[in-house]
This record gives sequence, C-alpha cells and structure tokens, in this order.
Amino acid sequence: MSDRSEMVVIEMVSGDRIRIHGQITAQMERLGFNSCDYSSLELGFDLPPEWPMDMNDHPTMAQLIVLARKLKLRIVIDNLNLIPLKEPESG
Repeated sequence: MSDRSEMVVIEMVSGDRIRIHGQITAQMERLGFNSCDYSSLELGFDLPPEWPMDMNDHPTMAQLIVLARKLKLRIVIDNLNLIPLKEPESG
C-alpha cells in the first residue's frame, strides 16, 4: 500500500490494527456494504483482503481519509511522531 516516498504513513501495532479493522467493518455493515469486500466501497484504489492486519503494510493518510470519507467516519490522531525521511538507496 505505502512506499518509502510517502510523506505520511500510519504505523499501528497489532492491537490497534484489530481495533481499526473492527471499526471499519462495523461501519461498512451499518452502511450496507459487504464488510468482507473492500472493493465494494469503490475507493479508487485497492485494499488487499488482509488489510489492515498485514504488519508490513502501512496505510497512508490519504488512503485513510478516502476510506473515512466514504464510510462517514472521523479520523482522530492521538499519538503523533515526526521522524527523518529515509534517503533513497543509490545503486
């Protein structure tokens, strides 16, 4: 989903991923979407079926904003860190 050039990625521990997954699927069901099929949301990008449980895949802020907007959710950031960008590898 994200790559090294993304300015904002969301890193979540497994417990946070489980909580977010539950919030997303519950809202999908409330709004009449198939909670097992992210493609039913027609987001303009693909989310793999194992998302957001894949610990190697960090969602971008843009993806979360699109998802939240589609599902009529609000994003609340309660922990924020700023770290240096990684330099591209040469070679």
